Amino acid sequence: MKEKIRHAGQPVGLILAENKEIAFIAAKKVSVMYDDVQAPILDIKSSIKLAKTEGRFDKCLLQVRKSSTEPLSASHTLTGEFEIASQYQ
Repeated sequence: MKEKIRHAGQPVGLILAENKEIAFIAAKKVSVMYDDVQAPILDIKSSIKLAKTEGRFDKCLLQVRKSSTEPLSASHTLTGEFEIASQYQ
């Protein structure tokens, strides 16, 4: 079992029962206590900041490259930032 819950909905236990009805009854009796609850990370800037703080930013990078070995060239280059809404808003 993991020591740390990383995200909402992460499984934290397992219930074995003889049938579905008994499993549902047992599940309703489960109580999970959380401590050290932190605010959720809901945007990319906060996620990047946390990754840098934890020393794992280099593992989070995504590079998209042309499959050809030729140097990339384009008549126009876009720079800047964009944001998309969270599914939880």
